[in-house]
Amino acid sequence: MAQKLSPGARVTRSAATVWREIDGRTVVIHLDDGRVRTLNPTGSVVWQAIDNTTLADLHARLAAAFPDEPSERLAGDVEAFVAELVDRGLAQVEAG
Repeated sequence: MAQKLSPGARVTRSAATVWREIDGRTVVIHLDDGRVRTLNPTGSVVWQAIDNTTLADLHARLAAAFPDEPSERLAGDVEAFVAELVDRGLAQVEAG
């Protein structure tokens, strides 16, 4: 995903994924290729918040979970993580 996402872009999880929280860690499985991904705490907050959620709302949730982190860094983290999810077929983005 080369283009910059707008704050109003909506993110949804792929229907080809299942996920569970196991021992405090979020584990995501892509059903089509069987790949398993274990998310770090930042990724877990974002993943669990994805439900046709705007990029701005994801950033707000991450900022609430990590109040000591700089907002600009968190915004960049959200955008990079969402782009990675899309590239791996784990999520879709609808322009907003």
